[in-house]
Amino acid sequence: MSKPKIAICTDFFGKYDSYSVSNVAFTEAQSFVDLGYDVSMLVRSTYPESDEVKGMKFLKVMPHPTDISGVDPNFELPKDWKEQAVKARDILQETLKPFDVAITHDWILQNATLSWNWAMRRVMLPKLTWYHRLHSYPTGEPLPDGERDELGELKCTMPGSGKHYLVWANNGHALWLSERYLTDLTNVKIVPL
Repeated sequence: MSKPKIAICTDFFGKYDSYSVSNVAFTEAQSFVDLGYDVSMLVRSTYPESDEVKGMKFLKVMPHPTDISGVDPNFELPKDWKEQAVKARDILQETLKPFDVAITHDWILQNATLSWNWAMRRVMLPKLTWYHRLHSYPTGEPLPDGERDELGELKCTMPGSGKHYLVWANNGHALWLSERYLTDLTNVKIVPL
């Protein structure tokens, strides 16, 4: 039996050792490579060749979205965010066809990755299993059904199609995350850093 083909999905435009998400993603990817998995990292189209890591494939396919500030709850969406999201969906749909596993890093948490959050929810690849690693937990409470707008759906719920799991570093917040993202506790996987 062959090992699953893994895509590490990021919004990286370079390898920055001072950025904790980058360190976790690269350490995770390197661990998979060391164990004999075929690993590709999806990065922004502007990712420099000098930051590529031996043993991993770098797929420079992610479009560079309009800048959206971090996790500020009062941010305003850029006018073209949906256009960016449709482009990202088309790229993901095509790029992820050969993969069995996609691991995202903060795509369902950060405002800066809203277009990719929207896009991944619309990728229809039946064999693909998604793992959404959260590097911090969201604040606030999700709005009840019927009161969430599209943005609320993106930031407060698990993707509805395919197989999707949240990945957290310890058991301390597993129940809270399942409640926060309106999903069953079995959809929260614990993978220590």
